[in-house]
Amino acid sequence: MKLAGRIESLPPYLFAEIDKKISAKRAAGVDVISFGVGDPDTPTPSHIVKAIQEAAADPSTHQYPSYYGMPEFRRAVAAWYRRRFGVDLDADAEIQPLIGSKEGIAHVALAFVDPGDVALVPDPAYPVYEIGTHLAGGTSLTMPLVPEHNFIPDFDAIEVPARAKIMWLNYPGNPTAAVATIADLERAVAFARAHDLLFAYDNAYSEITFDGFTAPSVLQVDGGKDVAVEFHSLSKTFNMTGWRVGMMVGNQTAQPVPDSEQATADQLREMLVESACELNDDLINKYLEGEEITPEELAQAISQGVREQKLFPVVATAGSKSVGLEPLLNAITQLLPSPGR
Repeated sequence: MKLAGRIESLPPYLFAEIDKKISAKRAAGVDVISFGVGDPDTPTPSHIVKAIQEAAADPSTHQYPSYYGMPEFRRAVAAWYRRRFGVDLDADAEIQPLIGSKEGIAHVALAFVDPGDVALVPDPAYPVYEIGTHLAGGTSLTMPLVPEHNFIPDFDAIEVPARAKIMWLNYPGNPTAAVATIADLERAVAFARAHDLLFAYDNAYSEITFDGFTAPSVLQVDGGKDVAVEFHSLSKTFNMTGWRVGMMVGNQTAQPVPDSEQATADQLREMLVESACELNDDLINKYLEGEEITPEELAQAISQGVREQKLFPVVATAGSKSVGLEPLLNAITQLLPSPGR
């Protein structure tokens, strides 16, 4: 059995290697102060814990989520960006919820980097910028971060390859703790525009600053949305590293824009099919194997579910998403056999 070349050529993940060394030292009785992954040492605020406890008991949260993230969450992100940065975001077109910002950081290269393309990556930096590029078949060109330039890349010294696609920056920076001003971000936006790059800005540490400094968003820069997406996370801001909640915001080209009505219909149809099939062993096996299920079979299963009141979670989800029952009825109609068949 042989691994794919992209996996065999991956370097060891830095934080996993640090954890191994820490574990070995602690096993030997050493009292270790960890400088590994940045994990908050205080708990998640109690009102957040209470909210997730209540949500976990709500049956409407037990189904597949929306493919575009909960509308309520996207609207909350838009409201926070407006309050915090004075930036207006379209909740339906400029916000992509993530399973932690790391998910988006690792995967965005798959959407923009083809084999042989190049990403500009700061050095030192969060390893995932380079790992995501590698998994997409690209290569990384490092931009040195040095004290002489306040740990900001020297844009004038960078020779940008013809196949460069993305530039990564992260301020407040990990691991340097350097910060970037609006003027610094203006230069970065101009550089990205001049070289037709997607500017991927990791702003996960924006709420951890000192000495009166307030970290900006790249979307505050005039024209920032034209070239940039920004990654943010609840992990550091709210001590929620294990909860995996984040977002990517900004340039619409980089966002999967939902057709809200069609997305709703698709979700309800999928939920109906799965819920109905679960009532019948033969159907659930066909569903799991990807075999064709006839409209007549679905009609019988849906009728059974209605009689036995076992499709309630689908109806509850329709109500909880402020969808209403009309799209649900339309979804059922589209699944049933046509008259006369």
